[in-house]
Amino acid sequence: MKSLFTIILLFFVFLPFTLFAQVYMPLTSGNVTLGTSTAALPALKAYSCTFQAWSTNTGLIYLGGFGVTRSGTTRGLTLSAGASFSNVGLINLNNIYAAADTAGDKVFYGCN
Repeated sequence: MKSLFTIILLFFVFLPFTLFAQVYMPLTSGNVTLGTSTAALPALKAYSCTFQAWSTNTGLIYLGGFGVTRSGTTRGLTLSAGASFSNVGLINLNNIYAAADTAGDKVFYGCN
């Protein structure tokens, strides 16, 4: 019976936190200037992110996990100038790696 009581207590203590913790995360945004080599994005605790390539970019942006490249089967998600990708669920922004066709192109991120 003590075990059941503990489970019920934990359920009611942690359930509200898990339901509402993500709702009140403040929006954090920034821009990253990319090179042609793959690099991790900045460390930032986040649950959901939107990415947008700057409209002034001259090449493509490649987003993906560790090992993403600019060609072949590990190319990842491709963003052309001005294109965006939303609702990417993650734990930390640095789990996303990025590269650009043109060094100096930029990608915006907005996460909460």
